[in-house]
Amino acid sequence: MKRRLVKRRWLGLIGLVVILTGCTRAPLGDINQEDLFSRVERGEALEASFEPYINQAYQPEALAELLGEEVLTGEWFMNNNDDQVGYTLLSGYKEKNSTQAIQLFAYGESEPEPTTVRVTISQLESGDDVSEGEVITEVTIDNVEVADTFDLTTVTIPELEGVYLYRLESLTPTGEVTDRVLSVFYNVLPKLDLAFEVEHDTGTEATWVLHNHGQTSVTFGVDYALEKYDDGVWREVPLDLAFIEIAVQLAAGERYDNDFSVEDLARGEYRLVKTIQAPDYGESFTLQAPFLIK
Repeated sequence: MKRRLVKRRWLGLIGLVVILTGCTRAPLGDINQEDLFSRVERGEALEASFEPYINQAYQPEALAELLGEEVLTGEWFMNNNDDQVGYTLLSGYKEKNSTQAIQLFAYGESEPEPTTVRVTISQLESGDDVSEGEVITEVTIDNVEVADTFDLTTVTIPELEGVYLYRLESLTPTGEVTDRVLSVFYNVLPKLDLAFEVEHDTGTEATWVLHNHGQTSVTFGVDYALEKYDDGVWREVPLDLAFIEIAVQLAAGERYDNDFSVEDLARGEYRLVKTIQAPDYGESFTLQAPFLIK
């Protein structure tokens, strides 16, 4: 029996996470000319119906809206930094047949009551409406008491390629769910497709644009390097700029725009260079966006 999931419209997430506030005048190290791309494509596209779930893989509340379920009631699991129980979130790309430890963590001064905890992994099946299919793993542990770090169980990532739903639930003695955490993981790499360009016609301002045409989110900072083509060689243009050190997460299907000044640039051929991280792929890519100052 398949459980039907509620189909809803979704919005891609552009997350802005402040890591450290500071300044830098050397955003990139030495640039390997052979590794510069204006567009990067990797992997094969998964079924389009999975995209909302992949895009929200790390977001329990957003997944709950897609599934029509209630999550993070605060009854037992930590929510909004309250003093409850922290947990392992099984999300994003996971290698086939790898083992993943599921742990719980005590936070703050609270002492949550011992409870029953259930871990469930089920496969999501594609279609006009994504449906929840076969349960691959289900483990129930009674009388869980978290004083510090608690090793709940270890699960094995399925060998069958697909997209999977992970549930972590607290239960009453009669089996009623009191709190729930949701995440999505997949054991096949989703499509990576990035395009980088500079939009500039005339004037003193230009805009660099990163397009995420793929199915997996990427992260990057707002820093960049600027180079000018001079006598057959790309030479770095010194920038009298201070970049705030932040990390931007760009969801699948979204674009990110950032303005920069070209007021002091002489005529010629330029390119903007920046590094993008693709967490699912465990790789970084250095992209270039050429433009002309006439």
